[in-house]
Amino acid sequence: MKKEHPNRGALSKRDAELWQAWRSVTDSVTSLVTRDVTAATGLSGADHDVLARLAELGRGQLRQQELADALDWHKSRLSHHLSRMEQRALVKRKPTAPNVVLVSTTPLGRQTLRAAQPVQAQAVRAHLIAPLPPAQRAQLIELLSVIAGPDHREAAPAVPVARLTLRPKKRNSVSRARPGEPSA
Repeated sequence: MKKEHPNRGALSKRDAELWQAWRSVTDSVTSLVTRDVTAATGLSGADHDVLARLAELGRGQLRQQELADALDWHKSRLSHHLSRMEQRALVKRKPTAPNVVLVSTTPLGRQTLRAAQPVQAQAVRAHLIAPLPPAQRAQLIELLSVIAGPDHREAAPAVPVARLTLRPKKRNSVSRARPGEPSA
């Protein structure tokens, strides 16, 4: 029996456990923090992400494309989400040049983000930080730093993946050509 290369094919049992643990923790903590922020402020996780990026990167305003890039969202997803946020008076958009739209937080958007910040901090402490003793927090930071690195996302090469080719089922050999059409 030929032994499979450890970096090909399915994950090993231990690697699959690591992946599932990672997914479970990140999904759970994110969900719990979002739940707490939403309950206190009415902001969805996506709303909070938009307002926080506007505040952090642009002092309350950014070009829509810069915001899409910062969130790693497709421009149509962001456009639809901003429309919903505009209806709730959290942001406003203003065309400034052909194909350039400036997105700004409104006073209500800034007020809501300020209200969300202590709730988010409390939720992060409760759901991520408090369960770990200080020594394990430091270890976790070190481990995550190894994975993320200073610019991991930009520097990491794409993993080559074989594309799956889906082929239609073969029809039986009887020709289904219409009169006047060549048979296959």
